[in-house]
Amino acid sequence: MTHFSSVNQKYILALLLLLGTLFSSSNSIGQIRNGEFNSLEGWETEGNTPSLNNGQAKLNIGNSSKIKQTLHLSNGEFTLTAKINASSNEGICYLYAKGKGFSESSTLIPLDSKIQVVVRGIKTNDGTMEIGVYNDGKQEVNIDEISIATERITPYYFFQGGDITELNYIIDNGGVFYDEEGNALFEQSMSQEEKGQAAVNFLKEKGFNTVRIRLSNNPGKEHPDASQTYFLPNGYQDKDDCLKLARYAKNAGLKIQFTFNYSDYWSNGERQDIPYEWRDDIAGTYNRDEIVKIITRLLKDYTSDVMKELAANDIYPEFVSLGNEINGGLLFPYGYSYNVNEGTADMPVGEENWGAIASFLNAGYDAVKSVSPKSKIVIHLADQTYDYIKHGNAVDNYVYSWFFDNLQKNNVRYDVIGASYYPSWSTATVNSLIGYCNHLINRYKKDILIMESGYNWNSTRKDGYSGQLNQNAEEYKSKYPDTPIGQKGYLTELVNGLKNVGLGTSNRCLGLLYWDPIMIHVEDQWGNNLTGWAHWVQWDKADVNIVENTTLFDFNGKALPVFDIFTLNKNAEENKQGTKTVENKTENSISVEKSENGFIIYSYDDNDIHISSLLGLTKHISLQKGESYNLNVPQGLYIINKKKYISF
Repeated sequence: MTHFSSVNQKYILALLLLLGTLFSSSNSIGQIRNGEFNSLEGWETEGNTPSLNNGQAKLNIGNSSKIKQTLHLSNGEFTLTAKINASSNEGICYLYAKGKGFSESSTLIPLDSKIQVVVRGIKTNDGTMEIGVYNDGKQEVNIDEISIATERITPYYFFQGGDITELNYIIDNGGVFYDEEGNALFEQSMSQEEKGQAAVNFLKEKGFNTVRIRLSNNPGKEHPDASQTYFLPNGYQDKDDCLKLARYAKNAGLKIQFTFNYSDYWSNGERQDIPYEWRDDIAGTYNRDEIVKIITRLLKDYTSDVMKELAANDIYPEFVSLGNEINGGLLFPYGYSYNVNEGTADMPVGEENWGAIASFLNAGYDAVKSVSPKSKIVIHLADQTYDYIKHGNAVDNYVYSWFFDNLQKNNVRYDVIGASYYPSWSTATVNSLIGYCNHLINRYKKDILIMESGYNWNSTRKDGYSGQLNQNAEEYKSKYPDTPIGQKGYLTELVNGLKNVGLGTSNRCLGLLYWDPIMIHVEDQWGNNLTGWAHWVQWDKADVNIVENTTLFDFNGKALPVFDIFTLNKNAEENKQGTKTVENKTENSISVEKSENGFIIYSYDDNDIHISSLLGLTKHISLQKGESYNLNVPQGLYIINKKKYISF
């Protein structure tokens, strides 16, 4: 055994500590200089110099400003967190990170809240990373306790977008969409397909990466709801229409969440009408077990046929949900999740039958996976977030626990828990939603996808009557009023909150799909409503549009400020090597370079730039000298200031 003197021991210990310090300063996680803002040492600033007060940095109202620093970490994927808030939702401010070889990741900063701001899935290929906070000067931004850690989920991706099921219906009834500057997205002389494609291209440009499409079996007046009161108009939400919508999404490079309603009409927790054609197949059969077998076969064949048609168009949805908000079960009265002793037209008398539910869902699972193995199967329930307020940590008392426990007992196969969340109905805040989701993913070890959420930008429909959402969580009534800025504020808090779900675990909230972003108000020349959530059987005309004051466009079809949420909440994407210039500097003092998602336009002088495409995209932007603009567009031919460019 070798013996060391105490002097040698002290020398070696000091050397090890020194080496450890050197290693830590260059490679370990959490080495952000002055992340608690005792000073601004280590931070670079642009624009107005931040002020310091009690361990916080403040970016003040006035000119735009930025505070940033460069980190040197190991290669990998990271999560950036900060205690940070804004004084207003009027402008734009965000927390961001940009690793070497990748595009910027960012999250918009909400109003003062209990929820930390999170940027996830930050990537670097050489350990170099810039982190920082940007403020356009329209609000105060208070920054504290910035830290960075290794991301547990790789690759991390946040799916964001909304439902486009009603798009062709709105367009065919004369609806026109405009960008935030009032420029029409398409000309009325264009075909339905050209208009639809232009609208979906705009959603992609504004930050959507995913759309939801809801399929009804065979809508039309001859297939009304169970009470014979309402019907969905012919030619919309059926297979042909949904395939058309899916092609729009594919052409725009968007991911798809595809929903099977398994009904000719709307379906939800209290209404799951069996398709009329399937009723013919079970007519004359009185044994309930035999009826379940027949419906199971019909469901499997139908699901398989639709998935095969999607695949024939080279469309493979990222997510497929079996039913819509199926708290009560599906295909009533044979797939009830509880006994219904006093029947109605929508919910006839019937008995709880988890065996039938399992048979239906597993048949759908097998049909989807046989055609599209990578599609993730979603089981979607209506909003029950109030359970968190009522029961807290007592997860056994949650409606979702009752439902998904029964799925487990009956060996139902699925991949993702789908949830609706509306603070108008649940009266629960985003903070409650985070706690609720965390309990569910800990219990089931499944990811969660928020399938629906919405918020009013106006307190009423255009006719002055209440829309679908007629109240809000108490905390939000004054914090996020029913205005365009209030809607933006709510979505800012929600998206950031969802990125907090499952933080530090192996599960997460996959993302958010808004409902309904595009079902705008449309009226005739006399002011009569042309589009509605359903049509009356008796009068053969549209009922009211209950979501026209929650859309992402105003009553005139003009894009609202809420699109900032989607545009500036960014996932990191790898920068492709060998990017080549499509066109050098032009007489208009701009250059256009190809990027992974379209083009980067550089301006060498102050310029007004006009962009158009054969698919109907029309956009005007103004750039100052030295500014650049990322134009995210699908494949195709584009005209930028009268010159042609091709996006591959």
